[in-house]
Amino acid sequence: MPNISAVFTPEKLTIEASESVLVTHLTLTLAHTEYTHVLQTKLKQLKIKTMNGAKLQYAFVLGDSALKFRTIPKFNEDSLSDLDLTGKTLYIQSNLAATIVEIVELY
Repeated sequence: MPNISAVFTPEKLTIEASESVLVTHLTLTLAHTEYTHVLQTKLKQLKIKTMNGAKLQYAFVLGDSALKFRTIPKFNEDSLSDLDLTGKTLYIQSNLAATIVEIVELY
């Protein structure tokens, strides 16, 4: 399974002086292909959701999005907090081609 860097459009919003949010729309061009997204440093919370009804599988270890993964069902989102994800890479794939994934990082 190839590891492909995805096309994304980052948008940075400031909530207050001590917290920022980075919203990334990641396009997963091919189905069943692992894509990567490097997470922000000092990450406090992570939200992941599909924008087009695809099922998502993700992990934090290369290759695990196909083997040992967490699933996000169609039209749902997953939220993680209180984890040390600083410097980690998100590995994600979809069951459908041309899937748009929204990744929200609070840091």
